[in-house]
Parts: sequence; structure tokens; C-alpha cells
Amino acid sequence: MDQYHSTLIKQQQAHPFTAEIFLNPCSKMMPQVLTSFISLQPLEPVLVFSTPDDAIRFQERCRQGRILPDQRSRWVFLPMPDGLLRVRTARGGDVAYDFDSHRHAAEFNASIKGCGKIFSNTIDKPTFDRTVYLG
Repeated sequence: MDQYHSTLIKQQQAHPFTAEIFLNPCSKMMPQVLTSFISLQPLEPVLVFSTPDDAIRFQERCRQGRILPDQRSRWVFLPMPDGLLRVRTARGGDVAYDFDSHRHAAEFNASIKGCGKIFSNTIDKPTFDRTVYLG
């Protein structure tokens, strides 16, 4: 067994949701999220895609997403996820969604078909697995 699969098995034992995310990453069939932000009206996370067609392709696979007629057609609005604490800019220009638990972070990432990234905890960052990175 190679290092990658060994790590996945350890992840699955420690955090069942994390292993699932790593095994089912956002596929090449899914359009890439350029960036993301929180809309104030309506109060919801918004994923931004490069073209309206990419937004439609994502929304077709992610049924809870909505493209609002009075907003930009590259934006997909999502329901407010459980346990969301804050949205912030991360290193490298990514947008970080911080959650109160790993479970809530994993549920949010699963709801967007694994297009985000969740990293494992480290000694220096014991709550690293509570953040979903997009962008």
C-alpha cells in the first residue's frame, strides 16, 4: 500500500468525513470555483465561476444551489450551512469557511460536491480540519 492510501485509511479512522472528501474530490467534470463570498441579501454563501455556463453546470449537479435572476449569472447562491462561524481570506487568495466542528465543515464540502479542500489537523493547528478552502 502506498503512502497516499495509507494516509487515507488513517484519515478515515480519525475522521470518516475527511476520508470521503479526499476520495471524492471535485472532479474534472465539475467547473472550478474561482472565488467565494458571503452575500448580505440574501444572507448566503456565493460561489463564483468563470462563465455563466460553468455556474449552470455546477447548479445542475448541486441542486440546492440557486442562480438568482437579479444577480450575476456566474454566481451560485447556497443555503447557509450549519455551524458556519466566519468567512475569511486565506493564504494564496483562497476563501476560508471556518466551522465550529469538522462534521459541519465536511457536510458543507459534501454539499458542494467536494470542490473545497479540508486539511488534516497538525500539532500547531489542532482545529485545521474545521475549515473548507475554496478558490
